[in-house]
Order: sequence, then structure tokens, then C-alpha cells
Amino acid sequence: MGRDLRKLLFGCLLGLVGIPILLAVTVGIGGLLAAVDDPLAAAVCNRVAIVLGGLWVSVAMVALIAAAVAVLGIDAQRREPADETETNR
Repeated sequence: MGRDLRKLLFGCLLGLVGIPILLAVTVGIGGLLAAVDDPLAAAVCNRVAIVLGGLWVSVAMVALIAAAVAVLGIDAQRREPADETETNR
């Protein structure tokens, strides 16, 4: 598996773990601001939470695609030596 693919998967893993934490904190702060009668700031927090949710879904899709590429690459590497011996016969 390539070095760049490993970095991508590691970054996606961090995003998949970290973004929900940020999302929960943002929603909590938005609720707190709504409770203290600051609807504008609460609305901003809610919009940021929506963006974070979309970002999380995007990171999940990238992680899924990168993992599939990694698995297919490993599978192709395992098959290459067997193909070479068959062509030499």
C-alpha cells in the first residue's frame, strides 16, 4: 500500500473520530446559547453543525473509497507473482 494512501486513510480516520466530537460540542453550545436567549448565535451554531455533518459524510465516503483501493491494491499485488509464473510455462 502506498505511503500517500496510508496518509489519506489515517487522515480520514482522524476525521471520522474528531468531527463527531466537534459536532456534539457545536450542537451543545448552540443549545446553551438558545437557552440564554441568543437565537442568532444559536442559529450560527446550528448552521456550523450542519456543515460539520456534511463534512463527516464526505470524509466517510473518501475513507470508504480509499480503503477499497487499498484492499484491491493488496489483492492485485498478491496475484502478480502467480501470473508471472503461469506466463513462463
